Formats: sequence, C-alpha cells, structure tokens
Amino acid sequence: MADPAIGALAEFIEALQAVLKEIDRSNFELAWSKRSARTDFYANNVVKGIGNRLGLKLWKEFLSVDYVLFSEEAKRFRFFIESENDYWRVDKKKEELMKLCACRGDVAVLMTVVEWDESGPPGWKSQRHKCLPEWRLCVADHSGAIDSPMPVVVLVGELQGRRLRFYLESLTGPHADPLLDRAEQHVVYQRILGVDGAAYERGGPPNA
Repeated sequence: MADPAIGALAEFIEALQAVLKEIDRSNFELAWSKRSARTDFYANNVVKGIGNRLGLKLWKEFLSVDYVLFSEEAKRFRFFIESENDYWRVDKKKEELMKLCACRGDVAVLMTVVEWDESGPPGWKSQRHKCLPEWRLCVADHSGAIDSPMPVVVLVGELQGRRLRFYLESLTGPHADPLLDRAEQHVVYQRILGVDGAAYERGGPPNA
C-alpha cells in the first residue's frame, strides 16, 4: 500500500482515540442505554469529533453512505463510514461492506456493536470468530483485482459488564493495512462505566 494510505489509517486511529478520550462518561452510558441514542452518539460524538479534529467536512448520506469526511483543502474524500447498530444485519446482507468497497478514499470504516472479546467470562458469546472471516471474505469478493485496495476496517463497540471497549480490526489484507495484525484483537479504547452492561439494550438478532 502507498505510504499516504498507511498514514491516513494511523491518522484515523490517533483521532479516534483522542475523541473517545474526551467524551464524558455519561455520554457513553446514555449511548448504551438504547440503540437510538447510540446512533446519535456515533454521529454527533465520534464521527463529527474525528472530522473536527482533522479539519474535515462531514457529509451525511452522500451516495447513500452514512458519513463521509471530506478534505476541502485537498479536494479529497478521506474517510467513508457506515454505522450499523445491529451487527447481524451486516452479517446477513453485508450491504454496508459492499457499499464501502465501491468507494474511493483513504480509509473505509464499518462501525457496529457486538460481543467481541474472545476471552470473556462464562456465558459470554463472542461473535468475532464467526463475523470476522465472513466480513473479510465479503470485502475480498467486492474489491476486485486491485493491487492496493483502500483499507477497510471495522470499529466494534462492546459493553461487557461495566467495561466498555472499542476494537479496530482489519477487513483487508496485510498489504493494505499493515498497522493492524489480522490475528490480533486491537483494543483502541477502554473505559469503565458506572452502570452494568447487563441492563443495556443489546440489539441482537430476532429470536437470538
């Protein structure tokens, strides 16, 4: 992958971590209280915060993509972002992933919420082993014969008890985003909340 794209992914990760660090704990707790609040949280706190930090213009629903961060100075699309509260919808139809593969920018990001930690307590049902290979296969199938495809990553929010984590995982090959080891769970942010996650709305698939 060309150096500018590597730099763009590093820039995104740094901005993401800085934005999450600045968000008040009460905003996280509200976001995990119900799915509609979580949608607002990602739009108004996370995506908008990253755009402000990087000096990028936020476009909503451009080409039916949830969020696009555009550099007016460089006249360049930087980040295409799709947000889906229900991970199982991504897993079933994969429309968000196919849409991101059709875009051309520096980095494409899928944001979702699901149990992800593979070392969780008894009864914890991690979906990482199921979702990650399928999502990577979908991205590979829709990226075409491209020598250096745009990096596609997934940002996973997870509430386990009072521990809130955000993971960032690569959905493209190591040639596209060498900053993320495909075998590792990359925790980019963690915070302990004041309310146990067992009482929170999870947004799982029907009849789960």
